[in-house]
Amino acid sequence: MNYIRTAILALAMLLSFTANASDTNRSTSAVKNTGSAAQKIAAVDIERAVLESDEMKQYNKKMDKEYEPRIKSLRALQSSIEAMKNKLQKEGPTMTNSDRRNAELEIKRKIEDFELENRQLRADKAQSDQNELASLKPKIDKALDQVQAKMKYDMILDSRSIIRLGNPKDDITRQVIERLNQMN
Repeated sequence: MNYIRTAILALAMLLSFTANASDTNRSTSAVKNTGSAAQKIAAVDIERAVLESDEMKQYNKKMDKEYEPRIKSLRALQSSIEAMKNKLQKEGPTMTNSDRRNAELEIKRKIEDFELENRQLRADKAQSDQNELASLKPKIDKALDQVQAKMKYDMILDSRSIIRLGNPKDDITRQVIERLNQMN
């Protein structure tokens, strides 16, 4: 579901900017305190960490089951619309003007019903995703803090904002995922 990925991406970006801002503040003071000492910097892909966490995988399975009846209903409505369009296309030339107009109106109503149900489903799913991601944010922050403290990094950057990561060992995404999974 693309809208799930989009919602996760949006929150992940927000989380990464929040984490980057606090990490930058910490590293700035570390630079002031240590003078010209080299900093230990790591990168993390917050989106990947969230998507690959056990908690998010369980949530996605739960949501798939919860929204399955509504998705099936939408698919059935879409099939019904297609069948009505095909019937109109085949029988339209032989129908009376009144019957054709009635069939077109019925198709239009069904399309409007489909669009309304689809919007409601997406809004409900987006709200659920937003609530889940909001509840996951403190865990992500805690996992980042724990990995940062354990590995003694001065700064953690969002790997998507880095042009080139000098050393793959400085990507701590896997460690953050492991910490998130340990929190369940």
